[in-house]
Amino acid sequence: MNVYLWDQAAENFRIKFDASATTPSILLVTTVNPKRLGGKLCLSPMSSSRVFLGHDVDPTKDFLNWLTANPAAVSLVNPVEVVNVETLTIREIAAFIKRQPAKIAYFDCITTIDDVKLGSE
Repeated sequence: MNVYLWDQAAENFRIKFDASATTPSILLVTTVNPKRLGGKLCLSPMSSSRVFLGHDVDPTKDFLNWLTANPAAVSLVNPVEVVNVETLTIREIAAFIKRQPAKIAYFDCITTIDDVKLGSE
């Protein structure tokens, strides 16, 4: 999935990304407009869009802290197939993972930053 950021949203993202000590493992973008471009699902920002990285919001901070304290949880994941597509918040995913007894689930939350451009480059 591609996330396109323009103007001030792109500049704010670049500043936050450059200020990160490490590459963030969680990217949360709010208020986006889903579109299909060239057959691919893309997310474009609106004036109210905001971008959060890593520990910017409490639910991601809580999840990352829990994951650090429970590294064995990662090795328990054995994805076989997607059987139910749902939209979940980071808080809901973290609550699901922490719930006992353990359940097997696969969350597809992957993104790649292709390029960050500034101004008219």
